[in-house]
Amino acid sequence: MTLKGTMKRLTLTNSSMETFACPYRYKLEYQLGYKSAVLHPAMDLGSTVHQLLEWHYRYGYNRAMELFGTIHSTKEVNRMKALASYELYLEKYGSRFIDPIPELQFNYPLFDIGEWEVYSAGKIDLIDLHGVQVVEFKTTSFDISLSKSDERYNFWHGIEQKMQHVNYYKAAQELGYPVDKVLYIAISTSDIKPKKGSKKHPEPETVDEYIERYKSKIDIRELPIVVTEFDIKHHAEIVSKVTREIIWNIENDIWNKRPTLCPGGEKQARCTFFAHCNFGLDLSEEDVYLKKDRMFEELDIEKETVPF
Repeated sequence: MTLKGTMKRLTLTNSSMETFACPYRYKLEYQLGYKSAVLHPAMDLGSTVHQLLEWHYRYGYNRAMELFGTIHSTKEVNRMKALASYELYLEKYGSRFIDPIPELQFNYPLFDIGEWEVYSAGKIDLIDLHGVQVVEFKTTSFDISLSKSDERYNFWHGIEQKMQHVNYYKAAQELGYPVDKVLYIAISTSDIKPKKGSKKHPEPETVDEYIERYKSKIDIRELPIVVTEFDIKHHAEIVSKVTREIIWNIENDIWNKRPTLCPGGEKQARCTFFAHCNFGLDLSEEDVYLKKDRMFEELDIEKETVPF
């Protein structure tokens, strides 16, 4: 029997489990603690939209705008896109949620495997007590229509396949909120750029003009997903399988690469460590890679859980 005081700890998040699709990338991020020194524009946009929504539900619109600050130039494209997305969201959902609880972190024990205590951790975007549901916000460049017309990639099918909703549902239950579904609200993105001056329109586009034009090009859709007993059982089987594989890799220090995941697909960012794996770029190259302050920088998890 292993005493609790001598147990090792493994923390799982949605991101870490997805990262383990390439075990070597998992080692670099969650064992050695490296990250990209350059934030991808799409990730930067998504993070900024999330930040605005958090401020809105935590402090109200006026304070959210104060914290966001002023956009001084059309060169600040991602900030304009984030503000446009936020404004469009407010037009459709501004008064929908009553007494919402934003940005709830969770970190609870799942099970023990041998010498390992396994925990589930993460952050829920919003608990809507009025609707008795978890609310998760997503930004994506993929088609968010609810049809199955896009054969290359259906956004909602991808959401359901990853089964993140089951994790959020279980976490909300652990936190004491008897939710019965997870509502995803997806905000589409666009790569349109601000217009420069031309012979026909000599004046360049202003910040306000770009924001209004961007709003006309993007969309917001929603999909509620009810979590069933089958979903919970299936998710538990997946988590158990992935956990055992991660522990085996850690204990044997074997981290195979998955080259098929390196380039990414259409509209998908290339792997953070592509230059390291394919061209031998040293991880100490600070312009490209940095050491993380803690394993899960987006979460307030005790430093003792970090193995580096």
